[in-house]
Amino acid sequence: MASVSPGQLSPPAATRTGSTREELLIAAERVFARHGFAGASLDEVAEQVGIRRPSLLHHFRSKRELYDAVERRIFEELNAHLTGLEAEGAPFERLMTLLNQWLTFMVERPTAARIILRNSSDLISRPADPVEFSWRTVETFVRLVEEGIAAGAFRPIKPVVALNILGSAVLSFVCNADQFGHRRRYDATGRAERAEFESALRRAAWGVLAPA
Repeated sequence: MASVSPGQLSPPAATRTGSTREELLIAAERVFARHGFAGASLDEVAEQVGIRRPSLLHHFRSKRELYDAVERRIFEELNAHLTGLEAEGAPFERLMTLLNQWLTFMVERPTAARIILRNSSDLISRPADPVEFSWRTVETFVRLVEEGIAAGAFRPIKPVVALNILGSAVLSFVCNADQFGHRRRYDATGRAERAEFESALRRAAWGVLAPA
């Protein structure tokens, strides 16, 4: 039987490169979520993957390029997660489907929620075009609200006002679980906490959108 050298056990270069790039994106999402764009260190990202900064820069030429790739990946996967928004459903139920799917995605991926929440308050992360990667997510919400208004199911309201109230509630629920002190902390992944929040979110959405 022919002997196999250690080098032959390694995956092809293209596979290794693809795997390293994916590992870098996962690590970078954690680091950007924890420190924000300005505070994040490429050295920390590289260290989490077990490589050095020059190797990271082989895949992403700058912190900006890496951040863009992380944010693009988040919103591509969020949009792929959205289903059941067909036009024949009642406007309010379609909007609640969207909000609950946002909630599920963010609960399962709190690092994404933290990055999006940071972006909403810190334009340094995307000064030229704040919705460069999130525009499709924003437009889906805006379209559902506008269709509800046109059908007489919602009061006349600027869709971005509703988005500020309801979208921010989803992000805050996920990100603030440990922010109110030890006695008031909660588990955003817990069944009871999730059910309580979904019920409150539904009431809040109806209060924001119900026709006068």
